Amino acid sequence: MFRLPKTMILRFASAVLLFVAATGVNTACWLYWYQPKMMEEE
Repeated sequence: MFRLPKTMILRFASAVLLFVAATGVNTACWLYWYQPKMMEEE
């Protein structure tokens, strides 16, 4: 296996964490806004 510099690994990890956090917040907002409406329709 080739060895990567730690700075590259840290940048990649932080980018992935930011992406996961952003998408997680978005999905949580969607669920928060649409779940009550779905339950009211039922």
